Amino acid sequence: MNSKSKELIIFSQISKIYGNHEILHNLSLCLTSGRSLAILGPNGAGKTSMIRIILGVVKPSNGIISIFGHPISTSSFESKKKIGVVIEEQTFFLDMSGLDYLNLFGELYEVPDYISRALSLLKYMELYSARNKKLKEYSTGMKKKLNIIQAVLHQPEILILDEPFSGLDPLGISLTLDLLHNMKASGTTLIISSHILSEIDDLVEDLLLIDKGEIKAYGSKEELWERLEGNCTMNLTLLEDNAKGLNVLEKLPEIIGRKDLGELQYIYTIVDNKAFREKISQIIIDYQFMISHLSFTNPSIKIVYEKIMGSNFQ
Repeated sequence: MNSKSKELIIFSQISKIYGNHEILHNLSLCLTSGRSLAILGPNGAGKTSMIRIILGVVKPSNGIISIFGHPISTSSFESKKKIGVVIEEQTFFLDMSGLDYLNLFGELYEVPDYISRALSLLKYMELYSARNKKLKEYSTGMKKKLNIIQAVLHQPEILILDEPFSGLDPLGISLTLDLLHNMKASGTTLIISSHILSEIDDLVEDLLLIDKGEIKAYGSKEELWERLEGNCTMNLTLLEDNAKGLNVLEKLPEIIGRKDLGELQYIYTIVDNKAFREKISQIIIDYQFMISHLSFTNPSIKIVYEKIMGSNFQ
């Protein structure tokens, strides 16, 4: 896959109206490769409608959505083959076996050596022993696992997941997260809508928060937190004392407070941004810090979400 960032999906003033009720209002945004996205919002915010419009299942009432450079209405099957989908309302052919179901999609998407890949994924998701059972014998969790396997079978360029952890037990969630991390590492761009925010913290770079069909906030977690004037922490442990360097470091305006843990261990409350990290790096070099540990703790998606949705965010 081309490592250069490119436009994948463009929303241009998208609205969706059902009867007299506007589900989505004038959405405009651009999703690029290499920037995985979480679509977040309360029930009824319009998240699922947005995903259905991306998939071409639902037509927008107004506006244009383009995927891979073409309006969704005219996108070829070749373009749509680059997308994988996990949805809650997945339809299955219940008289087929799990393996036959995957083989059907392998042939449809022209996946090289699809049987071998299907078997490998069945083993990965601990569904191999049920590969020859008919789908009507599958539990809800087993069907969800099969849906996830089917969605990644063709190694899509975009993977769209609507509540991917629904119906899964803790082991199933863990296996799914491992698989999504692997897909992301291989170059797949993830678009995830989930109420389990803690599980997707390190899977996405950007957040789209919508409420009542409108964009409440859009950007990286760090950018949104900075706009909220929220604080992060920096954890620093030294191998030897450096009072002069620490004195310079602590004069930076981004450092709000310090907690001394003893044994040259410090926790700083900071306003984190790119410029601050560049300053820190230069001070470390200039004052020859001997460091055994340096890390930054940024806000979780849950904290950012709660802060924005509970405020008049601008």
